[in-house]
Amino acid sequence: MDTLVNDVLNYLFATLPISGKRLFIRLCKRTNTFKDNMSELELSFQKMIDDTGFITKRNYWRFYDPLSKYTIELLYDDYELPDCYVTVDNLVLCECEIVKICVTQKKLSVIEKISKLKICSRYVHYVVWWAASMGNIDILEWGYNSYKRKFASNITAAAIRGNQMGAFLWLVDKGYKVINETVECAAKYGSIDTIKFIITQYGGSCNIGHCVAQNQNPGVVEYVHSINPHLLRGIGDGAIKMSDSKLFKFAVDNGYVNESEKKMRGIRYMRCKSFKIFRWFFDHGSFFQDGVTHDAVATGNLKCLQFLCSKNSIVLDKTLFETAAKNYDIPMMKFLYELKCPFDVFLLRDFIDGFYSQKKRSSKTELWEMIKILETWNCKWIGVCELAAVFGDLEILKYAYERGSLLTKWVMYEAVRYEYLHIVIWLRENNCKCTAAIYTACAAHESLDILKWLRNYNNFRVSCQLPSTESAICPWDNRTCISAMQNKNLKMLKFAVENGCDYSDIFNYYSIDYGVDIHNYIESLPYK
Repeated sequence: MDTLVNDVLNYLFATLPISGKRLFIRLCKRTNTFKDNMSELELSFQKMIDDTGFITKRNYWRFYDPLSKYTIELLYDDYELPDCYVTVDNLVLCECEIVKICVTQKKLSVIEKISKLKICSRYVHYVVWWAASMGNIDILEWGYNSYKRKFASNITAAAIRGNQMGAFLWLVDKGYKVINETVECAAKYGSIDTIKFIITQYGGSCNIGHCVAQNQNPGVVEYVHSINPHLLRGIGDGAIKMSDSKLFKFAVDNGYVNESEKKMRGIRYMRCKSFKIFRWFFDHGSFFQDGVTHDAVATGNLKCLQFLCSKNSIVLDKTLFETAAKNYDIPMMKFLYELKCPFDVFLLRDFIDGFYSQKKRSSKTELWEMIKILETWNCKWIGVCELAAVFGDLEILKYAYERGSLLTKWVMYEAVRYEYLHIVIWLRENNCKCTAAIYTACAAHESLDILKWLRNYNNFRVSCQLPSTESAICPWDNRTCISAMQNKNLKMLKFAVENGCDYSDIFNYYSIDYGVDIHNYIESLPYK
């Protein structure tokens, strides 16, 4: 390999996935240049993982842990996990998205090894649910044969949700029941053949009209209406919810609403984003100037809001701006500002919350552009530090702090609650107080790495590879042990006791209700 010219080596390195790049560096002797680039490539990869929500909608923070970092890289590149990676210390394996990824990549051997670790009580449940929704019979058979226990009651619904008739029939053959949710999933997601089969074999559901409208397949809708005209109301309601003007017309033409119902339906379902449906209700006298309707209009229907303004049929209030911000609706917010709609001091916080609450994450560049605009509107940074800690966003946390947002005790609490060690480190460097109550939060939320860092257990502040100037050992007290016991966290309780934490008060609180293992461990301790 070393005889190849540098251009060829550079080309090979550039084309490899990130885990392949690591292997390339190990095999190739000319590694200096490649190693120099690796840190930058790692950061770029980790940013992509956060931006795409590959692991979680929040920012993933355990990249400092080599085991977690390499596991994510291997799974992203669809490589097999070595046995040494499948261990109780590899906490990324607990993430729900990792379960989905393993099922998607058909890694049955890895799934089987993880299940034996017993790091998550519902691990097998998550595995078979995803297997049913993806039609993976091999994994379903493994779960059925290995654990000899019933799957969740909605397992047949998972198969139908994924349009996996093979998996559905396999589950039915094994005795799993078809419940209302199964029929509703067939109505929402199934083909015409699927819905016909389910209804013929297992009957309908009272909610199927509303569900079938979400299918947005005219053939399915017409079939359901033909066998049960009484489902028309649900079909019409669903059409409004889905903003489907063609389906709404079908419902109206078939008698969806009479004159006495128009106002009631207009008030209740004004969250529709279809201007045609909105205009129909408005023209039929179904619009009322109440807070519910204003709030509904602000969920994204800019054209409707503009129409109402032209008719002087809307009262501007703070709830409009708040809802638009929480829905991360930038065009709506700009329009409301032009109308001089009032907003409260939490608008910036609501907007950032809306960014992280999206099902599909928008560009961070767009977020920052709008933040700059909100600053020109004199929006305050009240409560943003706490929100940044919830989502592990150090960039926003720093920016908010520089602009006056306070580092309250709740900022530290949220960082501990969601296990963001990098946030905790930054907070300590900026003099955010660390009281004994923080250890209680660590024990309650199983934030063992944070507890290790606060106590500098086994020089953890160095081994975690996150730079820090912290030298103080934060104090703890018996509340740590009590919290670990009450949350049935034996691992945390053992760590605290074995590392000198006062545990005297647990003898006044413990009982068999906290579990046999906790009870037996406390019984074995010297009485204080």
